[in-house]
Amino acid sequence: MQPYRETKSVSVEDTYGEDLEHMQHIQLELSKLADRLVTRLNRLELKGRTLTVKFKFHDFTLTTRSLSVLSFIEDKAAMLSLVEKIMDNLDLKGRKIRLLGVGISNFAPKEKVIDPPQLSLF
Repeated sequence: MQPYRETKSVSVEDTYGEDLEHMQHIQLELSKLADRLVTRLNRLELKGRTLTVKFKFHDFTLTTRSLSVLSFIEDKAAMLSLVEKIMDNLDLKGRKIRLLGVGISNFAPKEKVIDPPQLSLF
């Protein structure tokens, strides 16, 4: 195990006691997840370019969808805009959702200290 390895992704998810059936409930839960994710990203001082949404349905089938953008995803509004785009391309009609998750990856590189150039002796 490598306790100090580089973070590749940060995500949050919830499993629900009662399956989510209505779009307004799904959107409310995704908004709550986005709040939690923004808090974690800010604490870790990370920002990424790829958003992933995870859906586990009542029959335990799992679907994940990702969307990458050129600019960094730094706030809840940007996250929810991308979540909406992902959901527009996913048929959820008649499907009960047991688990939702949202994650960010493809992070900006941490600031690196640049070594000064080696000077020639001759």
